[in-house]
Amino acid sequence: MTRIGRGTWKGHVLRPDFSCRPTTALLRGAVFDIIGPSWPARTQDESIVWDLCCGSASVGLEALSCGFGMGVFVDTNGRAIRFVRAFLGARESEERGVFVRGDVRRVVDSLPGPADMIFLDPPYNSCEGLHSWALSRDWQEALVPEGYLFLEGPSDLQAAGSWRRRRYGDSALFWLRREDQ
Repeated sequence: MTRIGRGTWKGHVLRPDFSCRPTTALLRGAVFDIIGPSWPARTQDESIVWDLCCGSASVGLEALSCGFGMGVFVDTNGRAIRFVRAFLGARESEERGVFVRGDVRRVVDSLPGPADMIFLDPPYNSCEGLHSWALSRDWQEALVPEGYLFLEGPSDLQAAGSWRRRRYGDSALFWLRREDQ
């Protein structure tokens, strides 16, 4: 059982009707602690979160709960997309979501943005190179200035370059912040 931990939907339980590995409360808390309480930097109506390989969409929904204006939810599983749409619809907030069924590698360049925050959580054991793709891609143009990109992966995943990393049990959280010089 996954509960939204912050914001206007705090305490709401996410009960997907399909198999997925939701991001843990500990890791979600770390994401929101890293970005800080004054985030998003843009006005609430303008701010965008991308929840890529969204599954139960716990991170994207929590971001909307905390004041992000729009969530973009991408997954190859149609049941995941229907679940997120139904959750938002039940809260009269469906217009705050953009729902895309497809492989994130094929659709990422056409998503509305740039995003204030991107969260990517590919399945650990069936990701077909998604972690490698994400770690090697240049994300700067997909983010607003000072925007954040987070990648969740298995604890043994490594990254080079400017990625920061923290381990949370069996998971690792990687992140970048767009720094304009």
